[in-house]
Amino acid sequence: MFPISSTPASNVAPLGPLDADLVTATGSSTDAPAAPAAVTVDLSPVASFLLAVSQTQQHLARLQAALVHGAAPPNSDLALSDRTRNVVDAFNLLPSAEIDRAQQPESSLLDTLVQSLQPPAVAQNLAQIGLTLQSTLPPDAHNSLSLDDVQLQTAFHTAPEATAATLQATLGNFDAMAENFAARLAFAQQNDPLGANPALAAAIAAYRLNDIAGAASHLAQTTGSAIPRVPAVAAAARTRASGHTP
Repeated sequence: MFPISSTPASNVAPLGPLDADLVTATGSSTDAPAAPAAVTVDLSPVASFLLAVSQTQQHLARLQAALVHGAAPPNSDLALSDRTRNVVDAFNLLPSAEIDRAQQPESSLLDTLVQSLQPPAVAQNLAQIGLTLQSTLPPDAHNSLSLDDVQLQTAFHTAPEATAATLQATLGNFDAMAENFAARLAFAQQNDPLGANPALAAAIAAYRLNDIAGAASHLAQTTGSAIPRVPAVAAAARTRASGHTP
C-alpha cells in the first residue's frame, strides 16, 4: 500500500493565472499535417495517350448527342479545340520505340499511328478540320501532329456534325491501335519478366555474382585442409605387413 500524504490543503500554494500567450496547444487539429491539395499520378506515354483519347471521345459523344437535338452547349468550339489539343500533345509525347527491336521487331505505337494518317484521303479529311502530320528532316527526323485551332473551330461552325464525326472516327482508330499495342506490350513483358523489371534483373545478377564469389573464396580456404595428408610408410613396416622376416 502506498502511504497517503496527510499534508493539509492549506499548505499547497495556489496556482497563479495562466498567461494565454505562453500556453502551447498539443495534439490539436492545427498540429496535424495539411492534406495534399491534389494527388499526382505519373502515367506512361501510352497510358496518357489512351486517357486523352478516351476523354475526348466521351466529350464528343455528349456533343454529338446535343447536336442531334439542335442544342449545342455554349463555347462548344473552344471546348472541342481544347480537348483535341490534349490528344495532339499526348500524340507528340509518344516515343518512337517502346519495344526492344532486338527482341520484338515490331513497329512502335507512334509509327503505327503515323502510318494510319499518311494515306492522302485521310490526310485531306483531317486537314479540313485543322489536323496535319508533319515530318522533320534528319538527323533529328521525327513525326508530329499539329493542330490549327482556328481551322478546327471554323470547320465546326460550318459543319458541326461532320466535323465531330470525322474527329470521332479518327479517335476511334487511335483508341483501337493503342489498345492493341498495349496488349502486345503487356504480352511481351509477361514472357520476359526480367526485361520488364530491370531493377529485379540487376538485383538477381548481383546476388549471383556475390554467391559465386563467396563459393570460390570458401573453396580456396578449404582446399588444403579438406584432404588429409598421408604419412610416408617406413620400409620395416612394409616388410612385416607382407609376412617376410628380415
